[in-house]
Order: sequence, then structure tokens, then C-alpha cells
Amino acid sequence: MNTKRLPLLMICFIGFSLTSQSALAETVYVAPTIGTGGAATEDLATLSTLVANAVTENGSNSIVAKSEDAEISLSPKMSKLGKAYIVSISRQKGGVTDFSTSLRAEQIEELDKIATRLTQAALKGVKASETAQVDNVTENEATQGTLRKAARKSRVFSLGPVFFSKLNTDGVGTHIGLEKSWEIKYGSINYDIFNLEFRGSVQTVSTGFGMDYFFTQSDVSPYVGGKFGLGILNSPDHNLELGFLFGADAGIRLMRTSSIGIDLSAKASWLTTTVIPGVYVIQLGLVF
Repeated sequence: MNTKRLPLLMICFIGFSLTSQSALAETVYVAPTIGTGGAATEDLATLSTLVANAVTENGSNSIVAKSEDAEISLSPKMSKLGKAYIVSISRQKGGVTDFSTSLRAEQIEELDKIATRLTQAALKGVKASETAQVDNVTENEATQGTLRKAARKSRVFSLGPVFFSKLNTDGVGTHIGLEKSWEIKYGSINYDIFNLEFRGSVQTVSTGFGMDYFFTQSDVSPYVGGKFGLGILNSPDHNLELGFLFGADAGIRLMRTSSIGIDLSAKASWLTTTVIPGVYVIQLGLVF
């Protein structure tokens, strides 16, 4: 390599670097913060100062005093919501708002980290939630993943006719059942406390867990589901045989949003005993 050309190459490299940084640098105008919901005037002024500091933090951007002299304008806004604050920044380019992002502060002491994250997000055009780092996570973000909606607890007492297959019995038997349920938005987790079916000298009793999926969130909601558990079969040919139970169900829940409701469903289950009998139930349940 020709060493005489090294100084020239270094000068060209430095010049290119400076030119690139100048090209990336932008002039930014920070508008006065707009406050709603009773946000204090001094907090609004503090937010404006924090945003301006964040703009020039890495030295690549500069602040201008007039919006007409700026390539980018940032408009902070703070809304008080009870004890919390919703802080947002809108970005304008060429007089047009092309981006906006927001974060929630549970206390005013989080304003510095929120201002920095919102400013960086607005300048880059990314969501503020994507700028979280180990040292700037807000209290709201820290607890957001740990808080859960409470499940609605209920019980279902059911009665109905039952039909058996592969057993020496004809006609219609009787089903009695009690179930505990934890219901959420689109489904429920169920614990069958007991299911008792009998016809003459044939009896089955079972318990287990299951899940149902609701197709709607309305007061009348159809659903499908399945369950797994243990069951006992007793009949003249099968004396107290124990086996696993597999089942499926489909039905409709009435008055789902009320404290008391009605459940109408059809259920089929099979016991892994010697003959694998089928137990088919059409039940009417009281949800309470």
C-alpha cells in the first residue's frame, strides 16, 4: 500500500464522517406542553425542558426557537388521570402530524425517564413501548404483566337423561352432576366434582377437569369443550372397574353475564375399562 496516500485517505474518511453526521442531524422545535385534567403548570414546563434536553442528548440534533425554522416539531401533552399521568408526544413534519406515541406514569417522579423515551421514540418513529431498557422501565410496565383479571367462579348443578352403549341395559337412565367453574373472557376451566349416571343395575361415577371455549361474550353464548378424568363402572358384568375418562361437550350458556344462569348441553364420555362403554348425557344445568 502506498503510504503517501494515507493522509489523504484519512482526511477523506474524516470529512465523510462529519458530512454523514451533519446529514443525519436535524433541527427540532419543541412546542410548549399542553396540559389537561388538572396537570400542574410547573410540571408542564418541566416536561418541555426534559423533552428539549432529550433532543440534544446525543449531540446529533439541535433545538431551534421557531417552528418554521425546524425540520421536525415535537408537541408534548400531559393529561392527569387520578394520581397517574398520560404523557404523549406528537411529531410534525412539513406541518403535518405523522406520528404520535404515549406512556403512562404512575407518579410524577417518572417524568424524566418517560420524557427521554417518548422523545427518542418520536424522533425515530417507533412506539415508546419498544424503547424500554433495564434502567427506564416505568412502574406501569413493571406491573402490567403481573396483574390479572379475576376469573368468575361459579358452580353448575345438572340433571338430565343418560344413554349407555356397550352395556347390557336399554332405555334412558338418569344423570346428576356438580361442577365448579372458573370463567374468563372466552372460556372456562372446569372441575367436575362428581358425575353420577345410573340405569337399573348399571352405574358410572366420574370426576375430572375440562375446558370450554365460548364463541361470544354476550348473554347467550354457545360453547364447545373437552375433559379428562377418572371414572368407575359398576354393572352385573363389570364389578367396580376403574378407568380413565375422556369426554367432549357442546352447549349453550344462557344469562352468562348474570349471577345465576342456565346451561343446556350435550356431553359424551368414554371409560377405558374392559369394554370402553360410552356415556351420553343431555343435561340442564343451574349456574350459581
